[in-house]
Amino acid sequence: MVSVFQVGSTRIFDETLSWGQVRADGYYPFVVGSGLAMVVTGVGIWQRWKWSRWLVVLFYLIPLPIPVIYLRSHPQAVTDVIFSYGISAVMWAGFFYWYLFYKQKNAFD
Repeated sequence: MVSVFQVGSTRIFDETLSWGQVRADGYYPFVVGSGLAMVVTGVGIWQRWKWSRWLVVLFYLIPLPIPVIYLRSHPQAVTDVIFSYGISAVMWAGFFYWYLFYKQKNAFD
């Protein structure tokens, strides 16, 4: 909701950005996409819709371009950003894939 109504500012890694800066730097589509995916995912899991399991997994992968955009203006942060954000996002996506498709498979049938 904050990204749609653009209230206040947002923090991306170590920078506090206004919404004008977020749009100018190229973060905006991924911030809005993540927010919308979060809402749709929550409703889908609550209603136990089968397709919502994929959104839980993809929710961690949708914002992966954000570190790449960040690296354009902060080339010195390569190891911190790529390893901390990228690897943890892939690990969480893998965990939720396992949990929702194997461990909780019967809950969505």
